[in-house]
Amino acid sequence: MACTISDALAGFYNDTITVRPGSYPTTFVTSSQGTVNLHTPLENLLGSTDASGQFSFTLPWPSEVMRGGGPWRIILPTGDVVTGTVPEGVSGPLTITQLVTIYSWVRTPYIFSVVSNGGGNTPATVTALIPSGDTTGATDTAAIQAALNAAPSQDGVVFLKSGTGPFWVNATLQLPGGVRLDSFGSFGAAMIKVAAGTVLNGAVIVSAAWATNSTTSGPPVSVRNICVHGNGVTGHGILLMNYNSDIQDCDISTVGGSGIVLTDQNSAGTTISNTEVECRIVNNKINFPLTHGIWVQDHNGSGKITDGYMQNNIVANSGDVAIRNERAAGWFIDNNHVYACGNGAAPGSLATVAGAGGYHLTNMWDTFVTNNEVDGYGAVSNGGTHIAFNFEMIPGRESIMLGNSASANEGLHTASSYLYFRWKVATTSASVSAVADNNIAHCDSTGGASSIYASFQPNSGTLTMVMGIMTVDGPSTTPTIGTPGTVRFAGSSNYAPGGVNDLYDDYGNRAAAVVETMSRDAIDPTSGAPSPSAGTLALTYFTPDQTVTVSTLSSASRGTAQAGATLAKMALFSVDSSGNLTCIARTASDTTLWQTTQTLYSRAIVDDGAATPNSISSVTLQRGQRYAFSVLHVGSTTAPTLAGKGGIAGLLSATPRRGGYATAQTDIPANITAATINGNVSSGNYYYGRAS
Repeated sequence: MACTISDALAGFYNDTITVRPGSYPTTFVTSSQGTVNLHTPLENLLGSTDASGQFSFTLPWPSEVMRGGGPWRIILPTGDVVTGTVPEGVSGPLTITQLVTIYSWVRTPYIFSVVSNGGGNTPATVTALIPSGDTTGATDTAAIQAALNAAPSQDGVVFLKSGTGPFWVNATLQLPGGVRLDSFGSFGAAMIKVAAGTVLNGAVIVSAAWATNSTTSGPPVSVRNICVHGNGVTGHGILLMNYNSDIQDCDISTVGGSGIVLTDQNSAGTTISNTEVECRIVNNKINFPLTHGIWVQDHNGSGKITDGYMQNNIVANSGDVAIRNERAAGWFIDNNHVYACGNGAAPGSLATVAGAGGYHLTNMWDTFVTNNEVDGYGAVSNGGTHIAFNFEMIPGRESIMLGNSASANEGLHTASSYLYFRWKVATTSASVSAVADNNIAHCDSTGGASSIYASFQPNSGTLTMVMGIMTVDGPSTTPTIGTPGTVRFAGSSNYAPGGVNDLYDDYGNRAAAVVETMSRDAIDPTSGAPSPSAGTLALTYFTPDQTVTVSTLSSASRGTAQAGATLAKMALFSVDSSGNLTCIARTASDTTLWQTTQTLYSRAIVDDGAATPNSISSVTLQRGQRYAFSVLHVGSTTAPTLAGKGGIAGLLSATPRRGGYATAQTDIPANITAATINGNVSSGNYYYGRAS
């Protein structure tokens, strides 16, 4: 009886062949190959027959195998030949040749081989296996490893059947280069489960290149749609040392190490001599790893594993940092969701290094970190510091951090400290830049030992941040600036922690460890700003854009010199949220101050200005904290003109206050209440002050 063969592309990975047979054995009539018999009933090809007698079955390989060239021979049972159209429109004879008897999944394994019949296309083999039910792991380990070893080194595929119980293994599976381990379905349709008492060699699944101590990264491999259950046995889930490889749609749980590891060293500890770039870790779910969910290793600064893709992954309940990438240069890290991470289950936690938490990304260079979430981290009262996003950058191209969100329930773990975002210069004394915008720090409940929503660490170098919007909801402490080094906020006049909006960009014209009340470029170039009269304390408010320890205060005279003063001092005040001032540092009285025009005067800090002064030689100014710089001269017959700028009194006294004065002062006061501060004198002046 004549029949036809047609195909319908059933998705990117599966191609469906439809056959309309008569009775069995069925006669096929082809246009060029004559008449042949099909000896094996088609029902045993995992298909189904509808009411009209139409039978369909699926050839489970990627349709890209069928692209380009041909004609193709699809090796199925029995040695019969039919002619039809195969996937992607390639036409040609289809040769069916028996390899092993094909029954159903529950009876025996079978093999599909797809080979080229001309056209120069590379052969591919698909081997499909069923679980044996042997819980010792001996049977399935041997079967899977034999199939992997037999697969050709290019386009070989081993499929595992799902739905009939796990594949038990009692040893590490080695994945040869060029081979894909796959399953029908998504998110781990077939389960590989480690038998109790198993001693793994590194991980449940490892690349053969790693296991055989290759000194170069292996050819591309792929693991897709596989569930790996570690059963608590020591070892990682999947460990690869192959370039251009991918791990997709896998479900990895309860591993005694990290879920997915990309490494640059073989099992003997030798670093590969080539690179391991363009790897993809996509759409995976990792639950209860003892250490990390995903770990990209970089031993001894090798720089081998760069330019990869880490997207749409879920990591839950990690003992340590959920996602750790030690060579993040060139990586796209996007749309990952981690929660209940850094729970302290892992020994040797990163809390001692960078904080057990969400993302630990080092050696960032042209790295894109976008739309990621940390939904609860540091879920343990261990007294450690937990960091949701840790960014460590190296010199070169800027990295970008956009649309990331971090949240913590601090009130449940009051002994732990929480840091939501940290930017750090990874290379000592280097200069790096980063772009950050639309990031969110959210605290579900307060009560951690400390709560800092942002930290900037220059590491003796210069960290330049281009900051956009950052939403802060809950964490109570203003950002911190590490020392030594310089942190600059280029183009960031709209961003200032603590709600202060008068930061400025002085175009690199300030040295490290120096704070100024205004840019020197803004000083009036002609007349300066007249000093208030004798006994009037002039105040100029400012907010440092770096944390710095200072020991010297300075101001400058302009066209009129001071004369006749019996007391002349400079001082610094801290400003609280209500606008009240507390003196924190002042200089000794020196009546020679401002007696010469066009001169910068610098004097050492000598005490804290308290009602009973304490001798000090320096004071630390915190980035984001509001301060006021003051000058005072008493008994002078001529008031000096000081470097500064005239303004509008009403604007200078608006919130946040820029300038003000207090009258009838005989010395620098210990405290000034907000109610006693007047609007600025004359037309409204503010003064250049320098703390260094």
